[in-house]
Amino acid sequence: MDAGSITWAPARIVRAESNNTRAEATADQVRTARIAPGATFRTPLGCTPNAAEGLRLDGEGLGLVRCTAHDFTSGAYYLPYAPRLTFDARGEIVEVADRYHP
Repeated sequence: MDAGSITWAPARIVRAESNNTRAEATADQVRTARIAPGATFRTPLGCTPNAAEGLRLDGEGLGLVRCTAHDFTSGAYYLPYAPRLTFDARGEIVEVADRYHP
């Protein structure tokens, strides 16, 4: 991920013995899409140290705590794991929701 786009390897989430699930590649080639202005970034635990939100998930194990794009990718505190990307009609990414991966 850079300031304007995300490059990813398509994958599906499958059950696993350790950490409950794992990402399994579904294609050999990576893809890139532009991040839409105002895109939302969500995590299970927040993106900053000592965040007061606690663990917040939807029914698919995706995070509900909003954070900035910078905090989502800074690596200083939080490292995303196989986030779900949501696209608009133009093919731009409008939401990045990271999954809980204990």
